[in-house]
Amino acid sequence: AHDYAEALHLTTYFYGAQRCGDTQSWIHGPCHVKDGQSVSLDLTGGWHDCGDHVLFGQTAPYAAGVLLEGYINFPARYEDRYSQAYSAPPPNGIPDILDEAKIMTDWLIKAVRPDRFYYQKGDGDNDHKYFIEPQYYSENYDVSDGGERNGPRPVQHRTSGGSNVAGNMAAALALMAIAYEPYDSAYADLCFAKAKQVYAIGDTSRGTVSANPFYEAANWADDMAWGAISIYRASVQRGSPENTYLTAAQGFFNHSDFQNAGYWPLCYDHTEPLAAYALWKVTGNNIYVNYMQTEFNYYNGLMTSCSGGEYAHVTNWGSLRFSGNMAFGAMLYYDMTGSAAALEFTKKI
Repeated sequence: AHDYAEALHLTTYFYGAQRCGDTQSWIHGPCHVKDGQSVSLDLTGGWHDCGDHVLFGQTAPYAAGVLLEGYINFPARYEDRYSQAYSAPPPNGIPDILDEAKIMTDWLIKAVRPDRFYYQKGDGDNDHKYFIEPQYYSENYDVSDGGERNGPRPVQHRTSGGSNVAGNMAAALALMAIAYEPYDSAYADLCFAKAKQVYAIGDTSRGTVSANPFYEAANWADDMAWGAISIYRASVQRGSPENTYLTAAQGFFNHSDFQNAGYWPLCYDHTEPLAAYALWKVTGNNIYVNYMQTEFNYYNGLMTSCSGGEYAHVTNWGSLRFSGNMAFGAMLYYDMTGSAAALEFTKKI
């Protein structure tokens, strides 16, 4: 009775509403067109974080990477109903999920420089003063109030470390290098080069960067593992496996900073399940299956009744994002093992 294809279409389509800059969003006109001018760069584009208009490096690259993981691992389920412009018909021969994710990877390409990466534009405290349509907000409010009427919004960067963000950026870019190869090999190659570039910055003086109080960072080894194994997968697709990235990913998995299974659900700050799944795809090693089994058992133990149904609950704030992520993690475990319990868990949610 559930139309999963339509649900997938609508959730994909919603990313078109989250577009920033002059990127042909279906719900608003060009906004925040001065981003990057304070550093003499074009840093326009990407996605708004949620109901606000900040682009946070802690969440945006992660989101793009998860979308691309879903597409790469289950490609037959993703449709082409529209073109990238305004997320509107006619179909353009490219799966819609890639049209939407490319908005983010286009921005990541701009944000990754030879000696640094930019990871945030806008200020959450300023932006949260008002809840206004993006174009009107950016045109009619000063920077101190979250707009850009009197100049460009602030941008933040790192020249080393920020490994949690760098790892997720590397993962998103490397996965796009895999997914977009059949459609534009030059673009895929650029994503691959940028993935390695930002990974190298994150691998220098390893550590975390947060956007306190909005998105704090607990650890970084999970993100760097996901970034490294994604780069390795992209190198394999290109016919030239770069084994140093596989070795690095395995090392990060065994690092003390890599959280144990069942510590916290899959989210922007805990990408351990994505790294474990990708490592299993590459190596077939049961250590990663065991990790994901423990992770799934943790998810399954969080199921609770709600208005006659059930869903996995871990926190009252933004609870459904965790439920959705746990469903995705369960399906990765299902792909590894064919677990009927994992499939049933996901259907219940």
